[in-house]
Amino acid sequence: MDAISLSFELFAICVKVYQLLLEASDMPPNSRYLQVRLRIERDKLVHWAVLANLSEDERTMSSGLRLNMQKVNGSLQDIRVVLLELVKLSGSYEVERDQTSIDSDYGSSDETTTTTAAPPPPPPADPSSARSSLTLQRKALSFVKTTRTFPRRLRWASFGGIEFKLLLAKLAALNETMVLFFDKRQQEVHVQMQHDSFVSILHGTDRFERLLDLMASLRATTKYRAMAGHEMQLVRLTRFKALNLAIEASEDGRDEALIKSHLGDSPPPPPPPPPLSSSTGMGGGAAARPICLAGEQLMIMGEDARGGRPCGAWGLYEDVPVWVEWRYYQPIDYRGQPPAYLESRFAKLATLLRDSQKPDAFRVPDCVGYLLDRDNFRFGLAFQGQGAYYPPRLCDLLVSRQPKPSLTTRLQMARAVARAVMYLHATSWTHKRLRSESIVFPYSISAGPYVAGFDYARPAAVEGARTAAEDMTGPELYAELYRHPAAQFHEPCEEVGNGGGGLGFRPLYDIYSLGVVLYEIGMWKPIHVILGVSAGDDGGNECENGKGNGHRTTTTTTKRNKLGVDEVREVQTRLLSQQGLMSLAAEVGDVYMAAVTSCLSGDFGFDGFDGAAERQGSYEARLQLEFGQRVIRKLDKITA
Repeated sequence: MDAISLSFELFAICVKVYQLLLEASDMPPNSRYLQVRLRIERDKLVHWAVLANLSEDERTMSSGLRLNMQKVNGSLQDIRVVLLELVKLSGSYEVERDQTSIDSDYGSSDETTTTTAAPPPPPPADPSSARSSLTLQRKALSFVKTTRTFPRRLRWASFGGIEFKLLLAKLAALNETMVLFFDKRQQEVHVQMQHDSFVSILHGTDRFERLLDLMASLRATTKYRAMAGHEMQLVRLTRFKALNLAIEASEDGRDEALIKSHLGDSPPPPPPPPPLSSSTGMGGGAAARPICLAGEQLMIMGEDARGGRPCGAWGLYEDVPVWVEWRYYQPIDYRGQPPAYLESRFAKLATLLRDSQKPDAFRVPDCVGYLLDRDNFRFGLAFQGQGAYYPPRLCDLLVSRQPKPSLTTRLQMARAVARAVMYLHATSWTHKRLRSESIVFPYSISAGPYVAGFDYARPAAVEGARTAAEDMTGPELYAELYRHPAAQFHEPCEEVGNGGGGLGFRPLYDIYSLGVVLYEIGMWKPIHVILGVSAGDDGGNECENGKGNGHRTTTTTTKRNKLGVDEVREVQTRLLSQQGLMSLAAEVGDVYMAAVTSCLSGDFGFDGFDGAAERQGSYEARLQLEFGQRVIRKLDKITA
């Protein structure tokens, strides 16, 4: 047998042993997270084989790897040896039932019912990497079925956790060695394949305990090897999703320390008493500061007035620069008291936004806490600022007299916002009101955009109907320009209790809003200008009218048709028209235009969600994969 065929044979043996280990029964419950880590290492090897174009035919192997064939085979042999050492740890072979199936992806049907590890992801979608990985595994299992004899089933008669972790660390190190045979571009693709595979698992994991298992699986080998940078990012991503679930499950989002204690976070040490006549600063005091801020400590220095009432403010909180986003409510009594559920929602949102370990890729500004202003019937989310001013927003920049940014700069903005949406959705978090005014630049234009303006879910049984479409004011109609057609003129609500009853805000609605924002960035015009309509009761949108924070410089106003309900309902059709897409492609190219088209049309290569709760997780996981391939990857590969 020649060297190339030997490589495939060794790989096929490894895949088969991985399958046996992943299907092994009677793993101690407190160690089942190690099976998740074993699955991750299996996926790394399979992704390597896909990139290497490994098969029984030596002519398919990449030329670079053929030059290192002896080393490649040596590493595969080492992996085989370590896997067989893991088999020996089980101490028992079971032959009563044949659970082996070449059509199995993540093990037998027993696996998800007998373990508490994360459930297997849904069948792979169109992305070639996921499909190729599954095809190659089936091919390898079919190969060994005709050439080797294996036990039908493993059972953990005994289990040594320390030995298992040590062998896992060896597998991780050997997988890293295999990747070194690739060039830099292939190594980057391999990391991306690992990321996509893990996010698929993360998307299908909606139980707090299983998320803790996922974090433990990523940390399982840190005693024996340093954690790679991309693995640390996955830990933070998983932790944030667990935090999101913990916050939602809590009765009161204001008990930040209690919520984070469920994640294993150590409580922050009590802050030392501040010296006399000194400012507190945000630094260490921010973590100890109550999530509900004292309104009397906020000194407002200016307000962003749009639509007849301020929607934001800037000033100082305990002598530290902050900027505030206001949300108004309907009081329930003469004292200006808000509905009880509403303050709970704001407390939970502020706790989530204030988390110091949230992934950097979220592009979320640092939240200080929330305010309750009963006199003006409003809540406020306060963010740490760089100075006493309201940060410029994307909608401000779009109407500025400054020269249009270069294509490179606009692409960087588009990638940052799109990636932020992807990571938010990976943690089961939706934005709910994504638009150009919620994209801010709190540090500098060169530092890139951050996502603010988050909305809170509204319980359907409590929240009444929104203003009728025909009675909406100009600013309210303008906000509808960014909303998915299925969400226009009504508020998608979260489900209440087991019975639901809410309309449900879906990730696809955020993706549509992202498409509108990407359209604006590509054309470098606000959406109403692209559509040729005005916005606002006075014939122009709020940014264009120059109301607010003083950052705006206005363009010459052109007479346009007044924005109405019919114009709002035609947004998707007009943006996806041949003329509209050709104009966008002329500005930013066909690849960018294709990414925007996917967002606006919702066409990701498979049928939409049918509303069945039992299929929601599978649908959203597949949507996440397709969104990564059809939007994120396309934006990444554009050069300018």
